[in-house]
Amino acid sequence: MCSLATGNTPSAPACVPATTSGAPPAAADSDLNASVVGDVRLSRYVDEQSGYSVLVPIDWARDQPMANTPEFHPVSEYGGRRFRVEVAPVGRVPGGGQRLLSLVDSETESTVGAGFESPDNYAAVEATKFAPVKGTRAAEVAAKGPGGAVSEILAASQSADGRYYYYEYRTDGIYPLRFFGVAAIGPGQVGSARKLSRRDIVKVTCQVPEKDASEADYELLRAIARSFRAETALP
Repeated sequence: MCSLATGNTPSAPACVPATTSGAPPAAADSDLNASVVGDVRLSRYVDEQSGYSVLVPIDWARDQPMANTPEFHPVSEYGGRRFRVEVAPVGRVPGGGQRLLSLVDSETESTVGAGFESPDNYAAVEATKFAPVKGTRAAEVAAKGPGGAVSEILAASQSADGRYYYYEYRTDGIYPLRFFGVAAIGPGQVGSARKLSRRDIVKVTCQVPEKDASEADYELLRAIARSFRAETALP
């Protein structure tokens, strides 16, 4: 796993045992650091700078298309199965809370209209970034246009403590895609941001073209999303 986590990038996060907590145990993540889903072996990738970890298939490659957004995919498979981790600052969380619902009261511009009221709302906001959600007026209009791409929410839930939002959706158009995601409040970047309680939203988005996907692919990506852990932000 260390070669996957660090690659040849000096600034890449270290590969160390995970210490994060807060989400309910995932079936594919019994020992937190290594697991098997179907015939795929996974190991835990840890980003100490941003304070999160997630299971990654041991033979997948890691790219860094932009700062704080590593992407993982099978070697030489660039248009198929993949997932990325996005880290975005949200400043101070009202009341110092850990639950995503706390961000509804935040005055930070990036949290306005982001759907933190519920997992269903958050899933709809995320899906809309790709195509209008089925059942909305925008989707009705889009369905009549070229390509007719619309999104459909398949599942949305939260962990018992409210720290994690899990969601699944698909886009239906010329190139249908299936998505599996999870989001949580991260502890903030190591250094002054974390000391000043300036937190991040950390989000994992897994995707695969439906045309080439199998149930095993869906099971793998769902397990990756469920394995995500964010460190508890100290007050």
